[in-house]
Amino acid sequence: MCRFLPTSSPPRRLAPPGAALMALALLSAFRPAPGASGVRTTSPAGGRSVELRGVWLTNVDSRVLDSRAAIAEAMEFLAAHHFNIVFPVVWNKAATTYPSRVVREAIGVEIDPRYRGRDPLAEVVEEAHRRRIAVVPWFEFGFAAFWPRLS
Repeated sequence: MCRFLPTSSPPRRLAPPGAALMALALLSAFRPAPGASGVRTTSPAGGRSVELRGVWLTNVDSRVLDSRAAIAEAMEFLAAHHFNIVFPVVWNKAATTYPSRVVREAIGVEIDPRYRGRDPLAEVVEEAHRRRIAVVPWFEFGFAAFWPRLS
């Protein structure tokens, strides 16, 4: 059992069959070229090819962002397993995982209430960089928003 996942979670609704077909179509569009062994990028500094081994960090069905200790443990695990990039979520359910003055002024919510008094994004950056892991923030569901006052 992974210590970063909740011990119990509510039952989930299955996505409509069309969603699975859409996902399959999108994934097939991003398949590697014939003969390619992995995702590689060229370092601008050295010009050498580097294989990217990454993972998305979400705040849905995961406890990684719940504490600095959990973040440090997760980064240690990733480093030990040769990951070199993480993609932490920074926007989900109309709230950020870092203190945001801009979002506070726009919708009145500075940060997801679970993280009030902390900056999980800064903690991920510090812990990842300490282990030479790159960080690329990402938005859950793109720029989709949920604003209860509009309902």
